Amino acid sequence: MSNTQTQHIVHMNEYISPEEFDRLNRLMDLCCRQDGINLKLELDYKLHLYHLADKNSTKPSGKLYELLYYIGEELIAYLGISCFDGVTGELCGMTHPDYREQGIFHRLLALAANECKHLNFQKLLLLADGNSESGMRFLKANTSSFAHSEYRMKRLTATPDTPNHITAQAINPQEKDRTEVASGIIIRLAKEEDEREIARQNAIFFDDKEMDEITGEYKITPLVDQPENYKTYMLELGSSVVGKINVEYNGSYAFICGFGILPEYRRKGYGRQGLQETLKLIEAAGVTVTELDVVCTNSNALGLYQSCGFVEQSVMNYYNLSL
Repeated sequence: MSNTQTQHIVHMNEYISPEEFDRLNRLMDLCCRQDGINLKLELDYKLHLYHLADKNSTKPSGKLYELLYYIGEELIAYLGISCFDGVTGELCGMTHPDYREQGIFHRLLALAANECKHLNFQKLLLLADGNSESGMRFLKANTSSFAHSEYRMKRLTATPDTPNHITAQAINPQEKDRTEVASGIIIRLAKEEDEREIARQNAIFFDDKEMDEITGEYKITPLVDQPENYKTYMLELGSSVVGKINVEYNGSYAFICGFGILPEYRRKGYGRQGLQETLKLIEAAGVTVTELDVVCTNSNALGLYQSCGFVEQSVMNYYNLSL
């Protein structure tokens, strides 16, 4: 049956459902496999938001972050809106290889851009893998200027025969199990009383300006609301917290993010030591592949990760969209 005889429908939702999650993953696998690219869709995190809202019986906000394009019953394209700092909207999506160059993603982008006007973003970014020919053509034709690029970096465990399972003890070091290095740096699992400090550090490291509408302070995300496989670790020197690092565990795979050392403790080797101890925790959990993202122009961070065994895999390009 031709496309003209089949109904084209766009579903716009606040969250993605488990059924949509499965469909999106199948489409993502197809696009990545055929194009040889990486897509930064954050689907696991978005499904977690769905379950969290369901668990807390959260009322719909009326905000629409997920745009799914169907032809009949088949999911053809997707565009998702993410925000990690309270002020910057990040748009990323995909179109089935057989349905490109038909204006489908243009339609989704127009709908998303209109929705973003109601989300009070100060900045809007559209991103695509540097190896995606169609994605880069679209970015250059529909954005105002280049913003920045990030490397996706990968590290393989030196002992790939490490048991492929995650133990609670490995990823949840308690007080008596805290990991200490010779310099005095200690890594421990974050606790409820660390939440305000985590919010403060996010503001310092990542220019996170998301504020609580009631208190006017930096918005605090309760640790209890994090996915079970997402862990936040605090880095300590004596009685002082010097930084933090997050790890998302997924079977034999782990992803590092949210890593930073406070300005007054930098250039003392604490970042390297904290990262090395985190990698030990990751390996103890049976992980064989660890990945992270780093801004290409951040030479200090790039050098640190390379010295710890990470190698560049792909480049994600970010372009500015006019609000």
